[in-house]
Amino acid sequence: MSDAKRTILRTSPRPWWVGDQAIEEHKRAIQAGDQSDPRVKRTLTILRSLLVNAGIIGLAVYGLTLGGDVTWITVFGLAVLAAYNGIEATELMAFLQAYQEVQEMNNSDE
Repeated sequence: MSDAKRTILRTSPRPWWVGDQAIEEHKRAIQAGDQSDPRVKRTLTILRSLLVNAGIIGLAVYGLTLGGDVTWITVFGLAVLAAYNGIEATELMAFLQAYQEVQEMNNSDE
C-alpha cells in the first residue's frame, strides 16, 4: 500500500480521550512490521511504567523517612503518580485502539 491516505469507515467511533495522531502513529508502526511483535513494545512499556512507579514511591518513602513533611510529600507523590499513570494509560489506550483497527482492517480485506 502506498503512503496515500486511505479512507476507512470505522464501525465504532474512537474514544474522545485518545488522540487521533497517537492512534495513527501506532497503526503505521504495526502495519510497517518494524517490530516482530508490537505487543513486545507494549510489554516493555508496562515494565518501564512499573519501574518508574516503584521509583516515585521509593523516593516519597525515602523523603518521609528523612523527616520530610508528610502532607507535602504525600500530595506531590500522589500527584506525580496520577499524572504519569494517566499519560501511560492514554498511550496504552491509543495502542489498543490502533491494534483493534488494524485487526478490523485485516479482517475486512480477507
